Formats: sequence, structure tokens, C-alpha cells
Amino acid sequence: MKALLYLLRKTIQNALKELVKKPVALIPYLVIAGLLIFSATMTSGEPAGEVRNLNAYAAILASAGAEAGDGALFHG
Repeated sequence: MKALLYLLRKTIQNALKELVKKPVALIPYLVIAGLLIFSATMTSGEPAGEVRNLNAYAAILASAGAEAGDGALFHG
């Protein structure tokens, strides 16, 4: 289990280092995250104080990173 956590931590660190080198790659992720947050907060017909469950949106973001093909969280 420790090996998997180490690998995950290093993968995230390397992805963040790549974003520092190529910050333009961050733009699509920010746009998608912004749209998901906007759609989660803009509800129609629900009471004003109610917040939607964001687990589905988190799963979509996680799967978008997995679709990069190399297992990286961010694709550069």
C-alpha cells in the first residue's frame, strides 16, 4: 500500500511540475472546473440554501485525468 501511495504522490508532484513549466495546460482544467462549479451552484427550482452533492463532479474530473492515457492527473 505504501508503494501505491508513493507512486500517486510522485505522479501528482510531477504533474504539478509540468504545469509550472507549461501553465497553458492548466487553462482547460480551470475552465472545466469553473463550469462544473457554476452548474452545481446554479440550481433551478431548488431552495436557495440547498447545495448539490459534488461527488459526481469530482468523479468526472478524476476520470478526465485518467483519460489522458498515461495515468497522469494533468495532461501537458
